[in-house]
Amino acid sequence: MNSGIYYVIFTRYTGIFGDGLMVFDNGNIHGGDNRYLYRGHYKVEGNSLTAKIQISYYRGKFQSLFGPVDKFDLTLSGDAGEDRFKISGHISGWSEMQITIEGQKQADLVTELPPTLSPSLHLQPSPA
Repeated sequence: MNSGIYYVIFTRYTGIFGDGLMVFDNGNIHGGDNRYLYRGHYKVEGNSLTAKIQISYYRGKFQSLFGPVDKFDLTLSGDAGEDRFKISGHISGWSEMQITIEGQKQADLVTELPPTLSPSLHLQPSPA
């Protein structure tokens, strides 16, 4: 599985779903949606992907796929290709709370700033 920015869809057996973005970068996961932040770690061995992700509430309607829960950890495993993955698991310590996450890569990560985004760029006020 390649590092990058992935669009992800969360589903439960009940048909409830959500979506967001996750950044996979050398074993670390960062991401979020309009209500929750995602942070964690992942490991790829061949076509197998394992992950532990903490989901935490930060704003908006207080409702997750699991109901009104403000923070939970997911333990997940499954398959990964170069630019896609499908992993399933549960809330850590609560195995009946199952979830599946499918992801499709949307973009590569930036490795160096392009000239137009260099740190020395200074914005000038527009002429009046």
